[in-house]
Amino acid sequence: RWHAGVFRTANENDILFISAGALTNQGYFDNVGDTLRKGFEANLSGNAGERVHWSVDYTHLDATFEEEFAVASPNNPLAVDGEIEVREGDRLPLIPRQLLKAGLRFAVSGAFTLGADVYSASGQHFRGDEANLVDELDGYTLLSLRAEYRLRSHAALFANLDNVLGEEYATF
Repeated sequence: RWHAGVFRTANENDILFISAGALTNQGYFDNVGDTLRKGFEANLSGNAGERVHWSVDYTHLDATFEEEFAVASPNNPLAVDGEIEVREGDRLPLIPRQLLKAGLRFAVSGAFTLGADVYSASGQHFRGDEANLVDELDGYTLLSLRAEYRLRSHAALFANLDNVLGEEYATF
């Protein structure tokens, strides 16, 4: 099976979390003007025999501010008097340009399944760096494992082991 799509979403008076406080999780929501998100996504999935199911999803996303504004950013090292100047075309923070997700499931028996998932994100700008003044956060890749035992059609026991390889990464 496959799926592909192209998207473009223009928001007027978009709402964004503004980091404004002594701690990075302190702040408020405010209207920041127009933003644009455009890109494409593709998905492939299928079965290899009766026991193996696989899937691959890719998204390319360009998310930008579409007008200029000044915003409070007291924790940004390049802020002037606690503010930064956002320009048209600056990328929205915390939104990676590229995402890749892949999964593999193996049915050990009719009720017991083992699986693995890979999640990979490209670099992204820090929250509080809406003006894209400092280097992006590094991209990262995570591997997760899952075991599931289906008790009934609507009930299952499962165990997830996230970030199996112990990848160190930052999201803001």
